[in-house]
Amino acid sequence: YLRNFTIPSSKEGIYAYSRDSAPAWRNITKVAQASNFYNFVEEDGTENKKLEPVFSVIESGVKPLIEAIVTSESLPAKPEDYYSLVFFVSTLITRNRAYRNKTETLQQAVQGALKKNFPGVENQDNMGHIFNDINGGDKLRIALSSAIEASKLINAKHAYILKSESEEFVTSDNPVLVCSNSPYHAEIHGTGAIRGSAIMLPLNPVYCLVFDDQEISEVVKTVSDDLVNEINWLIMVYAERNIFSSTNASELDEAFKKTTYGT
Repeated sequence: YLRNFTIPSSKEGIYAYSRDSAPAWRNITKVAQASNFYNFVEEDGTENKKLEPVFSVIESGVKPLIEAIVTSESLPAKPEDYYSLVFFVSTLITRNRAYRNKTETLQQAVQGALKKNFPGVENQDNMGHIFNDINGGDKLRIALSSAIEASKLINAKHAYILKSESEEFVTSDNPVLVCSNSPYHAEIHGTGAIRGSAIMLPLNPVYCLVFDDQEISEVVKTVSDDLVNEINWLIMVYAERNIFSSTNASELDEAFKKTTYGT
């Protein structure tokens, strides 16, 4: 996916921006590896890498579909190809650290509420599974099952493509925007926020894929620089650690450093 945002003069290079350091050229093959983006640490301290191979297979299958979208300015015609694209977008929502952290936070909230209202409930045999920590297998299962549920909601929406006139779209380590109908904010809360929201995924610096409840007549809609900048600002707000771009721009760096994740 990141290969679509590489520097024009380089097939492997991309500019990575951080809130606490200067923009830097990075090799795209090392970006995810360096951050261990899809890995997590088990209770015994060992690093679990089960998520990455599964999602790499999904991403590889969608690569030619994305290439076809940006070259032909059209959506996949075959239903199976279209659903593959939808499922890929769904996995981008559910597979990253931000979503996994929300899952764990929700579990902790449920545990706390049960313990408060039902003292000793954690010791009951039929409730033990609720109080077990989420392990590596659980995280993979939750990410995939959540993606399946999300894909059902996204598949029911209308898809179209935004095309930039001159400003470039950026992407991030949390690239899918789940935008509420309010023009003032966007919320990324996993599958629960998808219903009634617009789903946006920048495909490259020129094109952004949208799934929306509102149908428009054009498959490709050319949009103003102001809208591109607004989408980029939301990408920056919901980036966990990094945004990525094909250009090294001081104004982009300054804008990103002013954001705080989720606000």
